[in-house]
Amino acid sequence: MSDPFDAAAPDAATSNALSRGLQSMARFMALAGGAMLVAILILVVVSVVGRKILAMPVPGDVELTSFAAAIATAWFFPWCHIVAGDVKVDFFTNRWSPRTIAFLEAIGSLLIAVLAIVIAWRTVVAAFSIHEAQEISAILAVPTWISYAGMVPGFVLLALVALDSVFRHAREVFGPQPALGAQPRTQGHL
Repeated sequence: MSDPFDAAAPDAATSNALSRGLQSMARFMALAGGAMLVAILILVVVSVVGRKILAMPVPGDVELTSFAAAIATAWFFPWCHIVAGDVKVDFFTNRWSPRTIAFLEAIGSLLIAVLAIVIAWRTVVAAFSIHEAQEISAILAVPTWISYAGMVPGFVLLALVALDSVFRHAREVFGPQPALGAQPRTQGHL
């Protein structure tokens, strides 16, 4: 059985060791995020069945769901960028040269990197602020800063993946000219 992660990932010929390391970390985070969502699914099913059949819901199920969903979502972003899962409007660029498209990809990745750095920074600031305020969830009394702190690695890795993509696309822009009629890669930005 083939691995869908391998099919979407860039090939080794276009990746350096750093890119492959970032890809491995992003893949791990995406799988861990998926495992969190499966755990959320099981928790919600148990809670709903417990509420409807036994009149015993799982206490704090909504809190746990929101914490895990926030972390899992942040952990999906790096892999999404690697496999070109970002929202793009390529209708207008389909006929442009590979260098022009690589230039636009580099600019887009740079913007994503800057945004990811800002989000990671502000999430760290929020986590410290919430920790200092000793804010806890209403039912389980779980410190809410933990979910903020859990999102930070995803945003930091997204920034690193996007910066790696900037450098790779810059090599495409300033490197040797591809053969006429060559199509740019649309998937696997690492």
